[in-house]
Amino acid sequence: MQSTLKKLAAITTVGIAAIALAGCSAQAPADTDPSGTPTATKPATMTDINFRLDFTTGSEHLGYLMAQELGYYKDAGLNVEISEGQGSAIGATLLASGKNDIGIIAAGEVLAGVSRGLPIHAVATVLRSSPEAIIYNTAKVKVDKVKDLEGHSIGVDKATSNGKIWLAIAAANDVDLNKVNQVNAGKAVVQALLNGDVDSIMGYSFNQGLQARAGGVDAQFLSVKELGMDIPNHTIAVNDSWAADHKEAISAFLDATKKGWQAVIDDKEKALDVLIRDYPKLDRTMMAEKLDIFLDLMGPIDEFGTYDAANWKTLNDVYSAQGLLEKDVTVEGQVYDTSFVK
Repeated sequence: MQSTLKKLAAITTVGIAAIALAGCSAQAPADTDPSGTPTATKPATMTDINFRLDFTTGSEHLGYLMAQELGYYKDAGLNVEISEGQGSAIGATLLASGKNDIGIIAAGEVLAGVSRGLPIHAVATVLRSSPEAIIYNTAKVKVDKVKDLEGHSIGVDKATSNGKIWLAIAAANDVDLNKVNQVNAGKAVVQALLNGDVDSIMGYSFNQGLQARAGGVDAQFLSVKELGMDIPNHTIAVNDSWAADHKEAISAFLDATKKGWQAVIDDKEKALDVLIRDYPKLDRTMMAEKLDIFLDLMGPIDEFGTYDAANWKTLNDVYSAQGLLEKDVTVEGQVYDTSFVK
C-alpha cells in the first residue's frame, strides 16, 4: 500500500513539474497596468544596446528619455544604456570602434566618416533640417546674407560639423574669407560672443543661440536653410558589424524611439518634468524653448526617421565641393541604410 502511494506521489510530482516547465517555455506573462488590464507581452530575452547621445543631455534628447521612462525600449526587448556625448566627431569614432552600438551623429560626420573608412552608417534621420546657423550680435553686425560678415569676425569650432558647414556656406555665397576674421574658438564660441571677442559665431540655434541670449546678448539666427542650404543633421547611426547581427533590434529601437517622441509631442510639460527631475540644473524655460525649435526642425512625427534624398544630396555635394570627403561615396546604401524606415 505504501509502495503504491509513493508511486502516485511521484507521478503527481512529475506532472506538476511538467506543467511548470511548459509554462516556463512560453513567453513571459503579460504585465498589467494599474487597472489590471494586461499590457503587451515582453520578450523573454533582452538585447543590450549601448546608446550614446551627441552631447550632454537636453530637451533635444527627450524622445529617447521618454522611451526609457515609459518602458517602450523594455517592451521592445531592449536593455538600452544611454550615455552622454562630446560631439558628433568623437561620437563617430567611438561608434566605429565598437564602444557604442548606436549613436546620435550629425549627418555630415556620418558622411565624412564613411568617406574615410569608418565602419558606421545612418539608419534614420531625426532632424530633416539643420539647426546650424550664423548667430550674430545685433549690436555689432546685421546679417541678412553671409557676405555681410565681410569686415567682421566669426567664432567657429573647426573640429566640429559646424566648422565644416561654415566653410561650405561661405563658399556657396562667394564670401571672401580674407575679409572675415575667423576665430577658432573651439568649445568656447558662446563665451567669445559674450565677451565681445567676435561679432558672430557658427552654431546650433537651439544650443549656442539660446545660450548667447541667456548670457545677455541680443542674438539673432540666420539658419543654413534660410541661406539656401537645406541639409539633414541629427541621425541615428550604427556600427556596421553590430548592425549586421542586430537588424531586428535596430527596427525595435527606432519604433520605440518614435513612440518616445510621440509621447513628448502629446505632453511636452510631462516630458520636461522628467527631464528636470533627472537633470535639475537645467533651465526649464530654455529647455522648453529649445524643444519647440527642435520639434519644428524634426518635422511631422509620421515622417520620423525617413530619408530625404534631396537633402542628403545637397549635403554630399557641399562636402564634396569643399574637399571634406577623402573619397567619393554613395549616400543611399553606403552612408545611409533606407531599409529600416520607409
